[in-house]
Amino acid sequence: MKKKILMLLLTVLFAVIATFLIIELMPGDPVEVLAREMVSTQGIPYDEAYNRAVMQMNYNPDMSLVEKIVSFCKGLFDGELGQSLKYKTDVKDIVLSALPWTLLVTGISTILAFVVGISLGMVTAWKNSKKLNLLLDTSASILGAIPEYIIGFFLIMIFAVNLKMFPTKGAYSTMVEVGFNWGFISSVAKHAFLPIMAFFMVNVVNWIVNMRSTAVGILSEDYIQYARARGISNKNIIFKYVGRNAMLPMITSLATTFGLLVGGSPLIENLFSYPGVGYYLNNATANRDVTLMQGMFFIIIITVILCNFLVELLYGFIDPRLKRKGRS
Repeated sequence: MKKKILMLLLTVLFAVIATFLIIELMPGDPVEVLAREMVSTQGIPYDEAYNRAVMQMNYNPDMSLVEKIVSFCKGLFDGELGQSLKYKTDVKDIVLSALPWTLLVTGISTILAFVVGISLGMVTAWKNSKKLNLLLDTSASILGAIPEYIIGFFLIMIFAVNLKMFPTKGAYSTMVEVGFNWGFISSVAKHAFLPIMAFFMVNVVNWIVNMRSTAVGILSEDYIQYARARGISNKNIIFKYVGRNAMLPMITSLATTFGLLVGGSPLIENLFSYPGVGYYLNNATANRDVTLMQGMFFIIIITVILCNFLVELLYGFIDPRLKRKGRS
């Protein structure tokens, strides 16, 4: 466990430094961008605007690259992510307000796609119908080739524009009182439905196909034939023998899929104007808001790394072989 925690911390440190370097080495000077914005909006001289921009960004142009990295990491350790250049507020506050919405839509869609996918995957593996397999393979190929924002666009056209069933902007209606009440909960559910469905449709067929392929391989094992010969019911064979063993590689893919959804959230969240991490990351990139970009990249990286770490721990509980290996 100590080695795992040490590797977790080293991975986080490496990811943070890599993120800082990628953004730091991007072309253009964010301080100059902010200074020119001050000149145009406030009508002050450029030198004064540049000095204000340096103070606002807590940026020292005379610092070396190593000193900048150390200062950035120290700020993260102290919980200070800087101030957003676009929104004129602390990045930490933006992250805390945006992260729950991203976790809501990506979490629900991932769990829903996982449960539906592995359930249908086991059933299709047991049935082993050529027509059904062809349908699944074709669906997976088609959905895999369609970008997720195109799927989101069609959902908007069908359910929002034509049927007018769901809204397409914000996380909830401004007309409801925020709190634990039915009006707020139902408004959140309506606003989250289309983003969840977009993420769900992108992933569910892949789960079905992957689970089916894994389960088909397990069904050909000798111990499955032995279980059938002993007269064990099909239900027990599917869930106790096939399901549990086929689930093991699926568990490791779960964290990867969730990470891809969180990392790929800018497209969907921007399409639905859903105020999650991806939405603010997209705005930060468009407006060259370096501090906000760093904060959003940081929270995405931490989320993905923690998910992989938790799934690795869960995998150890599910697979008895890892427990025995750890004892030995």
